[in-house]
Amino acid sequence: MRIPALRNCIVDLFVADNTRTASTMNGRVYNKFELMKKDFEDLRTIDLTSIVSEFKNQFPALFRQVTGLMNCTITDEAYQQAVPRISMVYSIIMFTRNPEMSRLQRVMSCSMVDCLCQQTMYDRYNRFGCCLCYGTSLELFKTIGKEYMDVLIRALGEGKVLRFIIDNIDCMVGVHTETKDKHKHLIHLTGCAALINTRYFDHLPNTPEIPLAELTLEDIIPKPEEYKIVRGEAIKNLIDNTTPYIPSMQFAKEVIPKSYKGPDSYKYINKTQVVPLPVLNYNENCYQDDVKILDHFEDIIAKIHKARGDEPVAYHMGGDQLTRDRLSGAKLLRLGNVDPAARFDHLLPFTMEMLHFGFNFCQRACVDGLFNKNGIAEVGTLKGEVNRTFRSSFNADVIKAYEADKQFILDYNAALQVEAVKHYFTILDVNQGPTQHIPPNFTSKQEKKEWVYKHYGEIVDRYIFPCWTGNDTLPSITTGICLFFFLVFF
Repeated sequence: MRIPALRNCIVDLFVADNTRTASTMNGRVYNKFELMKKDFEDLRTIDLTSIVSEFKNQFPALFRQVTGLMNCTITDEAYQQAVPRISMVYSIIMFTRNPEMSRLQRVMSCSMVDCLCQQTMYDRYNRFGCCLCYGTSLELFKTIGKEYMDVLIRALGEGKVLRFIIDNIDCMVGVHTETKDKHKHLIHLTGCAALINTRYFDHLPNTPEIPLAELTLEDIIPKPEEYKIVRGEAIKNLIDNTTPYIPSMQFAKEVIPKSYKGPDSYKYINKTQVVPLPVLNYNENCYQDDVKILDHFEDIIAKIHKARGDEPVAYHMGGDQLTRDRLSGAKLLRLGNVDPAARFDHLLPFTMEMLHFGFNFCQRACVDGLFNKNGIAEVGTLKGEVNRTFRSSFNADVIKAYEADKQFILDYNAALQVEAVKHYFTILDVNQGPTQHIPPNFTSKQEKKEWVYKHYGEIVDRYIFPCWTGNDTLPSITTGICLFFFLVFF
């Protein structure tokens, strides 16, 4: 190889062989090669290892050179870590030669839109062959967006449950120079999505157990046997929150189950799948547009069941409080129609999503009730802890910082539980053991469990549910309200 003429001859033969191989990889053999597979399912299930294997099989000499330059071999752990980079090198080479071999570039474009990258980023990275240009990416997104119907049909075929959610989207559009006729204004759109999950509620009755007009306070407050169940869950929650901060009580975690499994636990393992639906150019604030929104969902339901070959059924609709009221009112406008689809019989019930319920609970029950904006920052209060811990992310307007506020309230609750355990056991220093209610030397796991549940149960009775009596009498209203907040919050 030190002879230039001989080296150039070998390189020419090497290039010619690779060129002949690459010339056979064109559109006429569509889907035969990994980088040619560009369907929605192919993009969703892309496997970089298979792309690298194709690189190795089609261009073995070039593959050895690339991996050699990267200083990794097939047997090395470094090779496994270099698989994404090797697949990108191969993809850039083939994409430069044949733009149709753009499977990996399409996946990268989808990842960039998921990260809300700016338009210029597509064109910049496209110059390096890492992704599609912005114009082609838009066409790709439109093509992928039409696949949602197949996803919904496949989910129903697997016995899963669909739920549709709706929310308004308000966009402020500005102008370069404001005049009498041209000024910034709001554009109102409607965002839609379908939720796919495996939660079944067939065992629940279709009619209310107690009519709303006959509902009393005693029906809302949990019964004594229900209190005992919640008390046990409160003990587990107390142990989970406090043992990480009190080393001497770590043994308490050994007697509670690591996971809470029941006969239907398998249904709740997977997260709810969110399928984005087309954004509608309708204003949710207008009833005439609300009717069009419901017509759009009736059309989706009709297409789904036409493809399945069965009769349409009712689907759950969700949103915030205003969405629920508006859609319910829009449905009343079609109440006298003889056509079930035009009467929106397949869209019910309209309920408020738990996310919005969490907004309201954190705002009304926690922040508004316990956070004094204008008061003195006393030690132990919400405002005092916000100032002491420098929680700059906390905002008294929960809707502007829901995740930060929720996490702070959870941390604040855990801190109070730690103080309750320290006070009950008279623990002066978290690195030392208790000076009261000292745990004995346990001879069995059952003895340890009984001791833990007895003393941590007393902490729950004394500090979390102070009105707890432990007998079969109906608890007070105060306890019922405290327990209601506990159930909702945890």
